[in-house]
Amino acid sequence: MSRSGTTSSPGACPSTTAPNNRSAPARRASVVLAETIGSTAGNLVVDIKTHYCVGLEINANHVRSCTEGFVEGTARPLHLGKTTQIWEIKITQDERLVCVSRLTLAVLERGKSAQPSKSSTS
Repeated sequence: MSRSGTTSSPGACPSTTAPNNRSAPARRASVVLAETIGSTAGNLVVDIKTHYCVGLEINANHVRSCTEGFVEGTARPLHLGKTTQIWEIKITQDERLVCVSRLTLAVLERGKSAQPSKSSTS
C-alpha cells in the first residue's frame, strides 16, 4: 500500500444475535473490523523500525444490518501527520454500504515511553 493509497480486507458477518437487539453483534463486529483495518493501514505507512500506531478514537455510523455472508472493508487516509493519522473505513456487502467509520491513530516512537515521566518530589 502506498502512503496515499487504500487498503481493504474481507471479513465475515457474525451469525449470532442478541435476544433483544438482533443487530448489536453485527454492529460491534463492524467496529472491530474497522479498527483492525485502520490500525493495519496506519502501521503500513510508518517506518515500523522507528514508529508504531495506536488507536485514539473511533466512531461508526451503521447504515444497514449485516448478520450473514461476507463483507469488505476499505481504509482511506484523511490525514497522515507526524503524530496523528485519521482514516476513513467503509465496510460494504455486495457493494452496499454497511458501516462507515473514522479512526484516529497516534503515531508513537519506538523505545520512548507513551506515559508522561513522573517527576520526583522531595
